[in-house]
Amino acid sequence: MMRKAALGVRAAAARWPRYGAAQLVGATPPTVPFRSTSGPLIVGVRQLSSTSSGGITITSTKGTKDAGGGDGGGGSGGGGGGGGDGVDMELEQRIADLQRQVRARFAEGSYHEARELAEHCKLDCVTHFGRAHPATASVINNIALCSKQLGEYEPAIDAYLEAVSLYEEAVGEHHPPRLSAMTNLGLCFQSAALAKGGLEKTALLDRAVETLEEALRLAQWMESATSGRPGNDAELVTVAARVHLAIARVHAAPIENRSGAAEHAIDVLEVHLQRLEERHPGKARGDMAMSWNNLGFVLKTAGQFDRAHEAYDRALEMREALLGPAHPDAIATKHNKAECMIAAGDELGAAELQRQILETLEVNADSGGGEVKEAERVVRTTNDVATFSNRPPKKK
Repeated sequence: MMRKAALGVRAAAARWPRYGAAQLVGATPPTVPFRSTSGPLIVGVRQLSSTSSGGITITSTKGTKDAGGGDGGGGSGGGGGGGGDGVDMELEQRIADLQRQVRARFAEGSYHEARELAEHCKLDCVTHFGRAHPATASVINNIALCSKQLGEYEPAIDAYLEAVSLYEEAVGEHHPPRLSAMTNLGLCFQSAALAKGGLEKTALLDRAVETLEEALRLAQWMESATSGRPGNDAELVTVAARVHLAIARVHAAPIENRSGAAEHAIDVLEVHLQRLEERHPGKARGDMAMSWNNLGFVLKTAGQFDRAHEAYDRALEMREALLGPAHPDAIATKHNKAECMIAAGDELGAAELQRQILETLEVNADSGGGEVKEAERVVRTTNDVATFSNRPPKKK
């Protein structure tokens, strides 16, 4: 939750450093050809990046630090060095175990537990590798992602900024992990904006667009630098970056221009889905579900309600199959579809979907799983987001 000190527009705009504001300027879509692409991707606050950045990241720790941690007591016996090797191996194994636990807790929607485990992992990574190391940056990225999913946007933005900086220090500017963290930062600015109103929302959306423009620039640079290499996913990453930027521009566009921005985002998302289907034919995947979910959002914004319903159905089918019906992402998609039905005038159908959501939450409430509370939060926080693109903001 944003602190009071950051509530003003100037504070919100000046608190965090800017990236690439002069690289790709303006709200006009990029002029490069669109072959096109989450998540986010956008279903408001429930977006995860469709690049590798959106999910929990795991950086291999094997062999990334000199074994022994010293010369073993001046070389009068290799036993000292061997002891260091043992300690290092034990700590690396603990870090790897914590990373797997973080991923598991995040996948089931238990974001508080995932973040607590990631905090422990961060301490071990700093002790073992130091701060300017990809493993440390990776776990800080994961802490940020958990905070974002909990709606705690200011600490999430702070952590993403730290991850971007550490990745740059450790591996350089033009490197996939830094691009992933940069993308996540832009999406977090966007989610923070959609939880706000008025001028503060505008300021944060501007920051989201600027940051995602920089992410697209990095993706295009890396695609050019790696062109022709076998197994190269750089084109798909670039298409995903275009998706993120196109959706951010939908949110940032004035009401009178929003439909046009949505039409452009539809084209980009359809290309992304085509690329994903070509790469993974017939498979249900999280990034594919996210893109279908986001396609539903932009179709709804463009007033194409029947197609939006179909897109949400595809997303919901995949998310329930992959995550279960009570997972926050599945609940979010169902809620988004209900909001789309309301926008299309089908209030009875929307009421039935909302009843199903409540029934799902009640059935799972006694299980004690963290995902139930997170799903309840999604229902509370996505309502204004889901209606944002079709109706002007409510007057205060």
